[in-house]
Amino acid sequence: MMEEFDVTGPSGVPGTAPMGDPGEPRHHHHYTYAFRVIPSLVFAEQDRMFAALACSQGDVARQIWTAAGGLEEDAEEIMVTPVRLLTHDVVVITMPTVRQTPEAIFVGITHPHDWTGDGDESTPLRVFFLETGLSHPMLGEVTSNGTHSTRSQTCPPTLEHFVALLDNVLDA
Repeated sequence: MMEEFDVTGPSGVPGTAPMGDPGEPRHHHHYTYAFRVIPSLVFAEQDRMFAALACSQGDVARQIWTAAGGLEEDAEEIMVTPVRLLTHDVVVITMPTVRQTPEAIFVGITHPHDWTGDGDESTPLRVFFLETGLSHPMLGEVTSNGTHSTRSQTCPPTLEHFVALLDNVLDA
């Protein structure tokens, strides 16, 4: 059974938080880690990084956090959960407690079961996130070229709901 993860912002609405100050160091690091550092490592190293994150019981994700300048106490909150869906394997990183918007609640790295890599130059991995919003959590995706977009889909900020939403998005 997946552990429920409660993110309730000051408004009392799960998955919300006040607008962040881009200059505040913790917010800047939280944002950069989820939306820039993890995706760039995943897209550069692909299968190798996916496997390292999936098999390390969170150690690799926490090491990346601190190597990129994050605090040890925040790193201790990072959890990694490998999940097998019908068509994809997923590594879900549960981020340290969010305090501002936008910060990721979860980062999900997806890998299709049927991708062999043999002569296939496409990027099989996709990086999704569930981030805090001002009124509700928002699903987004980071692409291999570094852009990220927010989608219309949302879900309660729990691991179980996030994985179910990814399953729906990947199956579409």
